[in-house]
Amino acid sequence: MSSRKIWLAVVTSVVAALGVEAVSRVLVARGSRAVKLYRTTPLPTFWSDIDRAFGVWHPANASFRHAERCWDVTYHANSYGARDVERSRHSTGGRRHVVLGDSFIEGLAVPDGDRLTDRLNASTDEEFLNFGTSGDFGTVQELMLYRSLASSFDHSDVLLFVLPLNDFSDNDPKYSPPTRYRPYLRLNERGTEIYYTVKFEDRNRNELGPLGRAWNALNNHVYLLNLVRQPIERRMRRDVDRPYTSYTNHTPDEIEMMAAAIRELARAAHPRRVHVFMIPLSVDVDGYITKEERYPIAGQLQKALASATSDDVVDLLADFVNYAAVHRVPTSSFYLPCDGHWSSFGNAVAAEAVERHLHLSTRLEPQPN
Repeated sequence: MSSRKIWLAVVTSVVAALGVEAVSRVLVARGSRAVKLYRTTPLPTFWSDIDRAFGVWHPANASFRHAERCWDVTYHANSYGARDVERSRHSTGGRRHVVLGDSFIEGLAVPDGDRLTDRLNASTDEEFLNFGTSGDFGTVQELMLYRSLASSFDHSDVLLFVLPLNDFSDNDPKYSPPTRYRPYLRLNERGTEIYYTVKFEDRNRNELGPLGRAWNALNNHVYLLNLVRQPIERRMRRDVDRPYTSYTNHTPDEIEMMAAAIRELARAAHPRRVHVFMIPLSVDVDGYITKEERYPIAGQLQKALASATSDDVVDLLADFVNYAAVHRVPTSSFYLPCDGHWSSFGNAVAAEAVERHLHLSTRLEPQPN
């Protein structure tokens, strides 16, 4: 091939690539597609295994922009690493509630003000201290977070939110790499003990090398690469996902392990009460409505707890089902269109349900977007 033809082919390819890039940018500008922001720092800047007691947490006073297909939200952590407003450890005011949970409670993809705890703070004149975090955060980690951090704040009770989708597997080391730093619970002759599968100093720090950072930076600026990469990653995640289930198929051993962690939490919180709330996914709500499926998981967990504690287990599934029926709204409105987490509206419905179960005054009526 002559050099002229080679140059012509190169120019044609560049022009075509620029044209496709222009189309990609138009689609993003119109909202038909969304750009995902990829990390360009050597170490994670918001969620990483930095706490010696419970593993994943946020650096103090950190901010992080999280952009995915259907959201673009900036998170802020306070001086002790919680995604919450600044709180004093001592209070002379009214009731304060410590709230424990995973990404649903932290408010993944939901802006400040729209999260469950923000709404409860606004509608009840009581304080709901948010200690939730993403990063595969399970019941044993929530126990250790309470012992090492949350318990040092004045509070009247504890709200623990359980996600059956993955909280059982988060409590089991076989579902995580052995270099992942996180606490686990096991039985011994004295009752239970906390253990880790790796020393803190030897943990996987999830470091990203220069080539990875450069590739991510390129993807952040070239929309064509960004839009092509996203579906490939989603397909790869589906191929390697561990066997998650939501409200069904949890073994007696898994239920007992979670119950053991909650019993330890109740001992640490005594004489304060621990309220346990179960979080349904869209598939659970739809299964209840369309297939008339009935799930025993809340009763099984309550039975496992009953012999040692008086903590109540509230399944929020019924609240979402009833709200959809009474207000004639689609169940899909409770969840993000591109993700299984609660939407802002779902957080509002959950907050109204929690107020009712805790016998608090309800002043705000959630409205769908």
